Amino acid sequence: LFGSPNPNVRVPATYEAVLNPSRYEAFTCAKHMTDDSVEIDVDSRGEPLWRWQRRLPPVTSTMEHEWVEAGVLDPKAARFYPSDVDHPLDRVILHRGTVRWNAHRKRWVLIAGQVFGKPSMLGEIWYSEADLPTGPFEKAVKIVTHDRQSFYNVCHHEFLDRSAGREIYFEGTYTDTFSGNPHKTPRYNYNQILYRLDLDSDALTRAFPRE
Repeated sequence: LFGSPNPNVRVPATYEAVLNPSRYEAFTCAKHMTDDSVEIDVDSRGEPLWRWQRRLPPVTSTMEHEWVEAGVLDPKAARFYPSDVDHPLDRVILHRGTVRWNAHRKRWVLIAGQVFGKPSMLGEIWYSEADLPTGPFEKAVKIVTHDRQSFYNVCHHEFLDRSAGREIYFEGTYTDTFSGNPHKTPRYNYNQILYRLDLDSDALTRAFPRE
């Protein structure tokens, strides 16, 4: 499984399969797609039918946003387009990020940036979690903000996890690029910054109470 931020492509974990494009599968709920429209595949209950297949491209957060705006997908059925915990009517269009299994939460945790966020267009970082690596990631908590700066290509380095997964570390590229801010941060601009996140923090445990 791989993809950024959501694992929406898969291939058998063998050298031969990785080299064979016909072995790759994409995760989608679409039945038919064109450049201008999409038809959602549904099950007997009328719910989107998510499946692995080889004919259509994988679904992304941006695609789900467009489908919701077009009225063809119920936002509650989205898997990669979470709602803001503090403002449930607002949804987060995910940019780059990662999904990793977390031993402490015993769930798959997502750390990802947001495109067209506020107060920074590409500097707001979000946390979410789900029972499966493919979601649904129904809600998200903002964990870092970069006022008028960019912070992108976020990556959670699970090999740095500490305290049995309670403390995790993620990094990203910090820069004024794409931000519209003419002021560069001395010694930090266009550099990597590593953050530590405590998964037992109040904001996260309130949003994702443990069973």
